[in-house]
Amino acid sequence: MNAHQQNKLEKLLDSRPIIPEMVDDFFRSVRHNWRIQDRLEAYEALQEYTDRIEAEQPNVADSLRGGYKLSFETKARTGAKESLRQIVKIPPDTKIDPAYLRELNNDDFVAAFDTFQEFLIACYSDIARAPFEWGYPSSHKKLKSVDSPDRYGDRRLRNILSNLFSCGEFDGYNLTVNKKKFFKNVYLSSYRETTLMLEGLANMGLISENVESKSKSFSVYFPDNPNMLIIVPLFSSSGECRRCYENCSHMGKCYWNYPLTRNTSFSYRFFEDKTTQTHEAEFLIAMDSLPENLREIHFWLYEEAKKIGYDFNPFDATSNGCILYRKGWWGGKNLPLVGAYDISGSRLEGNKFAAITKYKRLFKAYPTEIAKLMEKFPDAIGNRAYDCPLYCNMEAENICKKAHLYKIDGVNYHSCGHKSFLFMEPTFDDIKLIVELWKLENRIME
Repeated sequence: MNAHQQNKLEKLLDSRPIIPEMVDDFFRSVRHNWRIQDRLEAYEALQEYTDRIEAEQPNVADSLRGGYKLSFETKARTGAKESLRQIVKIPPDTKIDPAYLRELNNDDFVAAFDTFQEFLIACYSDIARAPFEWGYPSSHKKLKSVDSPDRYGDRRLRNILSNLFSCGEFDGYNLTVNKKKFFKNVYLSSYRETTLMLEGLANMGLISENVESKSKSFSVYFPDNPNMLIIVPLFSSSGECRRCYENCSHMGKCYWNYPLTRNTSFSYRFFEDKTTQTHEAEFLIAMDSLPENLREIHFWLYEEAKKIGYDFNPFDATSNGCILYRKGWWGGKNLPLVGAYDISGSRLEGNKFAAITKYKRLFKAYPTEIAKLMEKFPDAIGNRAYDCPLYCNMEAENICKKAHLYKIDGVNYHSCGHKSFLFMEPTFDDIKLIVELWKLENRIME
């Protein structure tokens, strides 16, 4: 932690009494600009401080322990619930790409995949119920985003399942896992955390035997439907290349496997017969978990992007929960972002969504056209407020590098880069207007 972060922590610890709300406020104030490692260091510091004062100040210790536990449990629950939201069950009549069937027929594959999804739903539901029983949070010093229970879902479950198969051999019913290799590779900091995860998996039906023995390996099996274990490694970075359909020498970082191994939805779309799909699998996956109103808009944006030479890139598909349509696959301009997240990274409730873009040239070149948008969204344009919710010091105009500078009717505006041109709860017609004005701003003609 840097000096600023340390001061925030010390200020909290110097408070008397410490109540859960104070701890929540502390973590809320730093969650946007603290790295995962910094938050984990804060958690460890809070644990150590609590243990030290417990004998002399038991009430304060109990309050503090309840506060920081609640804060981290909330984060873990958010990640688990987001993962649950992304899982869309496989339809019974799904046609599977024959390259993935191997020893299974189509019906057996679909049934095994359905079992796998039910297993995942049970796991994430139980994590959301009691995350600390599954070993949360991890305090792995080298951990970055792998264990982050954030808005993109929790990757811990994927990590441990992937490592079971990358460190084991499957004989069609039983998975024999190299114990030393597994506990070395898994992205968890302690033996206890890993065994808690294995215990959680066992409670959901994936049984591990001989983990505590002195043998060099342990066994894993799923008695309810052994075929499920044929499905699991398909989502592993050590699995087979989606493009080559054979073991790939770059398998850890295979170019064609990238969307599959990073996606948290465990979607059947990756294995669906491509001749039955209307769009890229990654695009359909993103659509599957969206509410109908937002799905309709994105199908329209997809076609609008194609008209002007912009593409959906499955290898760089989203930004802050919004789907990207770009000129060129890597970098370059993108269409206005439309998604179900606000500027703080929190998911909007219900079917609400927002759009964000940036205008500068329009105020002089097309004042009449943009006036409609300014009237409909008065807080998004021409707002000089510096109360940036992401704690990036907008009150000091020369600090924020993301601020928007523009002029309206001779008045210079220096506005928050996160709040300006953020259109909350637009209608479909609003989206069409926002895109048309974006085309004018960027001199794009169809």
